[in-house]
Amino acid sequence: MQPSVLRASLTAFVVALLVLAGCAATDSPEAAVPAGATASASCSNGETPLPVSGLCPSDAEALIHDADVGYYRSGLTELTDCTWAVNETAFPGGDVLLYRAASCDGTTAKLGFAFGNHTSDLYVETAALGVAGEDVLVGFVATSDADDPTANLLFQAREALEAEGADPAYVARCEVRTPADRPDAYVVDVPDPAPSPDGPRSDCGPLGYTDESLSFWRVAYGFSWFFELGQDAYHEIDPGSLTLVAQGADGAWRPVEPVAFDTFGAAPSAPDADEWPADNYGVTNVAGPPGLGEEVYGVEEPWAVYAGVDETGSDVLYCVAELEGGELRIGTDGGQWQLGVPHAVDLDSPGAFEIDGRPLPLSGAAANGWTFGWLTLGELDAIREGSVLVVEAGRASLDFDISGIGPALDSVTACTAELH
Repeated sequence: MQPSVLRASLTAFVVALLVLAGCAATDSPEAAVPAGATASASCSNGETPLPVSGLCPSDAEALIHDADVGYYRSGLTELTDCTWAVNETAFPGGDVLLYRAASCDGTTAKLGFAFGNHTSDLYVETAALGVAGEDVLVGFVATSDADDPTANLLFQAREALEAEGADPAYVARCEVRTPADRPDAYVVDVPDPAPSPDGPRSDCGPLGYTDESLSFWRVAYGFSWFFELGQDAYHEIDPGSLTLVAQGADGAWRPVEPVAFDTFGAAPSAPDADEWPADNYGVTNVAGPPGLGEEVYGVEEPWAVYAGVDETGSDVLYCVAELEGGELRIGTDGGQWQLGVPHAVDLDSPGAFEIDGRPLPLSGAAANGWTFGWLTLGELDAIREGSVLVVEAGRASLDFDISGIGPALDSVTACTAELH
């Protein structure tokens, strides 16, 4: 189960949280999100609530999105005393990763998450079938740009190939495609592969295509990740079941959006630098949309709170707190909390931010000279309680004193009551 990926070569990106989840191919680039589920002190059917989310396993199972990644979980049940059970792994920022795990002879497999400056690995923390340990890896995670979801995974695959000393002309031929038999997965491959006279074919390096083992890329929840499960007949986890969920203000857990991009062709292309994205997954950015004005809602020094209004001035579309000087905004359109900095970034390069030295990913959108990071409620709570916020946006590294931000965020929340 341990992959042979040369992770030492993956140093160009700040690697962040990712989840693998899936859906059947549809006409939309996003899958339908199931109804939320709430934590419970006890489960009516005698189940034990999961320790992190508090969800009953049957409720957690209902939240799982199944992806067709070329893995068929029916084989595990051929083993005596083995079945599938739902398990979870806590992620930074308060999110939780749900998945089906092998459960054999009373032991249920569990994934661990190792966050680092350049790599974030998923490994077998508890094994039901084999061995466990931080070196027993099942995959690693990386950021993905909403406007060009597969750009980062292609960059990483090409960089790993370059690290092996491959001919630059060959590296340039490597492209992202969706395998015909795995509609919810991506592979990096050459468009016109030559037959392999010696058996299985592999192209585009350690993060590229191979028909020798089960390996693939996925793009979901705003992140990319690579899985390499080797040639084992049975695995500790069902890689098509991994689903990242976040707890909403109503206490319900729901999959993080966007759930997934179904196919390479469905992924939206990046807009021109001088255009505002027409489709931002339903999110209204909290600065700069053309045609919108702003009205002062309140002042909580050193923060001013603004209500973004439409062309008529009658509908409030977002509420935002701006730090004195205009270099940092934190607000919401009523559905997605965001932080914004007036610094343009190359959409092929992900960002990151830190709260009191705790590193977190920065995923969201960039337009009209602004970069917007989409915040989970856990990250928002950390900002509320934090003192120093550092935002890495392109080449800019921005430090902000956010101590005492609580009243400003309360004012933003009160403003949202007027959203239309």
